[in-house]
Amino acid sequence: MIIETGFTLNGPWGLLALMAMAVAMLVNRAGASMVFFDVVGRFQAQRLIKDADTSMTVFNSIMLDTFANMQDSLNVVGTSIEGLVTSVLPFTEAMEDAEIELRKFLDASEDIDQIADGVRRVGVNFGFTGDQALSAAAKMAQLASVLGPGQTEVGTQLGMEFGLISGMETEAAMQRLINLNQQLFFMTKNTEDLATAEEKGTKIRSNTLAVMDQLNTIENRSASTMEQVTFVMNQFASQAHLTGESIAMMAAQSAVLIETGEEQGKAGRALRMIYARLGADTNGARKELEALGIAVEDANGNLRPLSGILGDLSKQYDSLSASERQAIAQSVAGNRHYTRFIKLMDNYERATQLAHEGQMALFPALEEVNVRLEEQITQFRSAEAELSNYRAELGENLLPALTLATENQAKFTLFISDLVASLGPAATGAAALGLNLKNIIVPVLGVVTNIAALTVAIQAQRAVSRAMAGDQLVNEEAFSRVGTS
Repeated sequence: MIIETGFTLNGPWGLLALMAMAVAMLVNRAGASMVFFDVVGRFQAQRLIKDADTSMTVFNSIMLDTFANMQDSLNVVGTSIEGLVTSVLPFTEAMEDAEIELRKFLDASEDIDQIADGVRRVGVNFGFTGDQALSAAAKMAQLASVLGPGQTEVGTQLGMEFGLISGMETEAAMQRLINLNQQLFFMTKNTEDLATAEEKGTKIRSNTLAVMDQLNTIENRSASTMEQVTFVMNQFASQAHLTGESIAMMAAQSAVLIETGEEQGKAGRALRMIYARLGADTNGARKELEALGIAVEDANGNLRPLSGILGDLSKQYDSLSASERQAIAQSVAGNRHYTRFIKLMDNYERATQLAHEGQMALFPALEEVNVRLEEQITQFRSAEAELSNYRAELGENLLPALTLATENQAKFTLFISDLVASLGPAATGAAALGLNLKNIIVPVLGVVTNIAALTVAIQAQRAVSRAMAGDQLVNEEAFSRVGTS
């Protein structure tokens, strides 16, 4: 019989209640339930168990249970803190490595913290994490000797904007922008007389956006991409720049060759070869044009822009026979690239139209940048980037604690190592015993325990079935008596 707050269970129901309580104590020994049973055990030990040795055994069990509960709680707290540190540590490592890379390219007089904070703010606007923004800034900081001190943030923002409108990855866009500037020097044009870094930064930004406007317009007006056009331009831009060719015309000629099915590399090499052959008069390339009354050099003996030469040739190109056109193309461009020269001549008006539209900046780059920044996906990426930066900052603040904990772990590991070395065979035997317990004894006990648990479960099911059957028989007998009375 079980009595609990005045409620009495007799017969098989009492046995079932005892079994249920035992199972509940076994499966729910955690948290508040564990504390409850510990308290009950303390207050009911002497009352329920009169034997002194048995009472002490129960007391010791309760104490061990209490210590196990404390151990579990400490483990939960430690695991939570470890999980927090582990989750933010990768962000911190990436941020710190990127700052180290940026510091490498900055002038000693520049404030790394101020520049890094500014670059991170710029990066968040474009949806880039702090480490991504700093890596891009490091790439742009390599141009410090060209752009001047204090222009890292300006250059980084321009590189991100260029990547955004061109569809290129940020690092590739940065590299492409640097390559073009090192040939054309458009970023620092007319900045020599500016006194302050702020004025110079404004001018650099204005110059670069003007070029980006032209490239963006030509991309939008042609069947070529900005990535393709700039790749071709990088093959010959320095030569064209020496002749005074406009950036818009370089981009237009590149776009025309791409439109006519030429590969980027071959198109760039063809334009480079044409400039080289005309400049050196290779195999009479210059004389071939001069024979037609077309000036290849200006009054000062400098090579004229290719667009001007092609423009003069176009005036009489339609009157030439096919064999004459091919002969001119082979003389000017060589046997490997003469077909590309023919494509340039056949599409001269198209190139001129693209260059004119590019110079008009029909599709400003900044407008496209703003449109993309207002998109929901960009705002979501910005929020993610800001969260990543905060995690990196949290991890940086936790680094001293993590370092101290790691040092303590190292000391403890060294202590264990010295202890094992001093104990010798005893330590080896203990370690072997522990491994054998885990790998041999525990699996065997697990099987035995599961078999026993299955047996108990079957017995419990039978007991419940018998109890329910007996209760049903009693009810049927009682109803039968009522029916016959």
